[in-house]
Amino acid sequence: MLVLGGLGGAAGFTHTHDLAAEHGQTGWLAWAVAVSVELLAVVAGLEIRASRRAGRSARGPFLVLAAGMGLSMSAQVAQAEPSPWGWVTAAAPAGAFLVVVKLAMRRLGHSPADHSAPEDTPAAVTGPAMPAIQPPAALVSRARYLADDHYRCTGHQIDLPALCTGLRVSDGLGAQIHAALSTPDGM
Repeated sequence: MLVLGGLGGAAGFTHTHDLAAEHGQTGWLAWAVAVSVELLAVVAGLEIRASRRAGRSARGPFLVLAAGMGLSMSAQVAQAEPSPWGWVTAAAPAGAFLVVVKLAMRRLGHSPADHSAPEDTPAAVTGPAMPAIQPPAALVSRARYLADDHYRCTGHQIDLPALCTGLRVSDGLGAQIHAALSTPDGM
């Protein structure tokens, strides 16, 4: 996946740089244009993943992804031999890069500690209480830091969904940690 992504990104980067240089963006500006356009897909992919995890709409990041890929493909097609096959083969690296970014974001989106049920299922909202198992002290410490930071930023106590998202843990473990934060000794 890294090789395919690297090759697709390099081809798109080269075409974008060359097109920018041909149209007046010489020197470092051509490099800046190429880096900006090619990294839009990566940044948009990361933002899509973050938006989905936070339960927000990913419409804006998808538009950024589409714009970045459109710019990259346009630069590649503009540099191609003016024939249908020239355009298809020139656009292929941008398509490959998009696929690799999407697959990488999917892989990065699944952490081993995240075994939670989807948020819209009743079990995730009203599931049975977990047995009283003490969560690891390091995890409670991290939770306390997140809770304090959340309070400083919002003026409100952290809720269970925000805690689970911040710690990247299941609802069950998050509930145990949330309960541990509420006890006088924190454990």
